Amino acid sequence: MMMWALVAILMAIVVETCEHLAFKKSSSSEEHKIVLRIIGIILYIVQLSAWLFALSVLPLSVASPLMGMTYVSVALVGRIYLKEKISLQRWLGILTIVIGVSMIAGVLA
Repeated sequence: MMMWALVAILMAIVVETCEHLAFKKSSSSEEHKIVLRIIGIILYIVQLSAWLFALSVLPLSVASPLMGMTYVSVALVGRIYLKEKISLQRWLGILTIVIGVSMIAGVLA
């Protein structure tokens, strides 16, 4: 069951990242604004379902910090797909998140 909880967390991270991207794109696209917002809302529902499943199996003190990887994935998608600039300070923050999540994930091993 633990394996499925981790799969659900990973799914929630990926889907939430896509959700953020859809909402961001909807704010700059008049042509596809409604469609992108509907996609974002659907992704939110999918992400919430995965999150609730993970919470049913994992302690909140483990699941919530693991979701911190969303900050990392959103920053990377923003950099790669949206060509956003990431300062050295933000890169250091992202590295700190990765280290923290790795420490928490190590407890699960």
